[in-house]
Formats: sequence, structure tokens, C-alpha cells
Amino acid sequence: VRGVLDTLRRFRVEINWNIFMSHALLTARLTEHLCRGYLRRTLVEGGSEHLAGLMHDIGRIFLQHHFPGEFEDMILRSMQTKEDVYVMERDTVGITHAEIGALMCKKWNLNSDVIHAIRYHHDPLFLTASMSNADEHANTLAMCLCAANAMANCYGEKFAGAQVIHENHEMLPEWNVLSRMEAVREVQFDITGEIATVSELVSTLLAA
Repeated sequence: VRGVLDTLRRFRVEINWNIFMSHALLTARLTEHLCRGYLRRTLVEGGSEHLAGLMHDIGRIFLQHHFPGEFEDMILRSMQTKEDVYVMERDTVGITHAEIGALMCKKWNLNSDVIHAIRYHHDPLFLTASMSNADEHANTLAMCLCAANAMANCYGEKFAGAQVIHENHEMLPEWNVLSRMEAVREVQFDITGEIATVSELVSTLLAA
């Protein structure tokens, strides 16, 4: 986690790192919990599932660094229209933060499943349609990340421009898509406990 934060801080962006890292860590931890329920293999603590959650929004940092004016305009429009920034990105700069994040992870030679998950963490319907045509593990990880990101926005700190209209994760479209898949184990998580743990972790990270 420290290495990821140090890498991202090299970008010249004005950002609330507390909010960014809180969202990233909560997403990472929720992704792990969901993957324990839906992936057939045993997870390694802090493995690719955690890394996918931690890195899923790095494309936003890239956008803010290279397109500061456009990024600020998207945030302002999002606040006014309640439209998620993600849907504005392609029309504004020609590419989404999910695509950028996947390209960055590919350049860094990260696990192909992590790259796939980051690329499609806003596209649950695409993942559903391609489930029979792609690697089961890669698509399941991507579905878990997609739901975890939405849940983190629902319950915890959300990055600027993320719009959430539901107060319960069971009402989220991403959760509904994931829950239609066959779970191999019971999905268990304590959202209040996870938020408290993340808060402590971020305080320690930013104080170092």
C-alpha cells in the first residue's frame, strides 16, 4: 500500500489523499471478501484481488494530471447534473479512467486478471455478456471489483464525481448482477468494521 501511495503522489495533482486512499482500501478489502465467496480457488492474503481494488482508480489520477482543466470541468458538471464522471470521460478526453488504469497496469507488467478487472470495473453488463467467452477467474474477479467499488461508494468515502443514489448495497445494479452468479462460499463482511479498519490504516499511512 505504501508503494502504491508513493507512486501516485509523483503525479502533480491536487487531491484529497485521505478520501482517495480510503476509497481504494475499502474497495480492496471488499473485493477480497466478495472473491472469497465467488472464486473457486483459495485466496492469498493481499494478493491480486486486493491489488485490483487498490489500483482500480489510478486512471483518475492520470486524467487529473494530464487533463486538469477537463477533469475539473467534469467534476463540476457531475455535481450539477448528478451524472457519474465515468460516463463523461470518453466524450471529454476520448478515453475512460478504467481504460487508462488498465494500460498503466499493463505497462507495469501486473497480473493479467488485475488488468482485466480494472478495465471493466464499471461494466457489469459487458462482463455478464462475456462470461462464457472469457477466463472464468478473470471475469469473476472483475465482477467482484465492480460490486466492491459500487459498495465502497455507497458506504464509504467516494472519489470526486462518483454518483450513488442507493443507501443499501443490495439495491445497487452491480450487486444485483454479482448476486446472480453462483457463490461457492458464503459471502461475509462487516461493513462498519471494514470502514473503521480502513480509517485506521489511512491515518497511519498518511502520517508516515
